[in-house]
Amino acid sequence: MCPVQSFPTIVVDGSDLDDMGQKELSAQLERLAGRVTALEKKLNSLAKNAPKGKWGIDRWIAFGILAFTIIGLPIIVTSIVEPHLHSDLKADVKIEVADQLKEPLRQIGEIAGDVREIKGKLEVLDPLIREVISKKLRGANLSPKELKDVV
Repeated sequence: MCPVQSFPTIVVDGSDLDDMGQKELSAQLERLAGRVTALEKKLNSLAKNAPKGKWGIDRWIAFGILAFTIIGLPIIVTSIVEPHLHSDLKADVKIEVADQLKEPLRQIGEIAGDVREIKGKLEVLDPLIREVISKKLRGANLSPKELKDVV
């Protein structure tokens, strides 16, 4: 068996604990107050030493970003979006023109068919007309002057 070891009993009064905790908290609070005061002094000295009316690098960077946002960003967006809008517009116009030209194209097709039919009939009639005119001229006994006037 192991012998059991016992520790002496320490009696601490509650008021002693409160005093120790308060002293420690007070010390930490004083250290923090000292640090805050030091930071305030440093900020005040920086603010006093900062050049008035002059732009530092951070202001120039901010100005550059602002200028890019106002001018450059819309240009970039427009250059990306515009070709898509242009192609969409071309497609819409092509569809509209095709719709508008359906009837005239149908009429032109009918006219072309009529012209082909007329040409075919003229090709048949041309030799017949020439033959009839030749026969009439041979049987008419016209003088060269009268022949010239007929032709």
